[in-house]
Amino acid sequence: DLKGADFSAANLNGANLSRAAAQGAGFAKATLAPVNMPLPNGQPSGRLWPANLADANFQDADFTSANLHRANVLDANFTRAILRDAVLLDVDLSLAKSDGADIAGAIMRR
Repeated sequence: DLKGADFSAANLNGANLSRAAAQGAGFAKATLAPVNMPLPNGQPSGRLWPANLADANFQDADFTSANLHRANVLDANFTRAILRDAVLLDVDLSLAKSDGADIAGAIMRR
């Protein structure tokens, strides 16, 4: 249960928050971008592992200026979430519920 938790400015790159109950949580300036997947020898593989936010509840959460580049948001709930100035590059919000979400100033491209 992550309801109301504060992850402001946290590095959550590649994190698995699928099915999380994070209503009202704070993710302002947090980074939920993909991480590079290394080969067994530690060398770069060229593969990226995105943050997984699938089926999570972020209702009323604050993602102001957060980086969600390439995050998996399938069936996530961003109802009334604040996504102002967030980086949403390669994020398909049509796969999530985002009624009343504030995306003013968000950087978006798919």
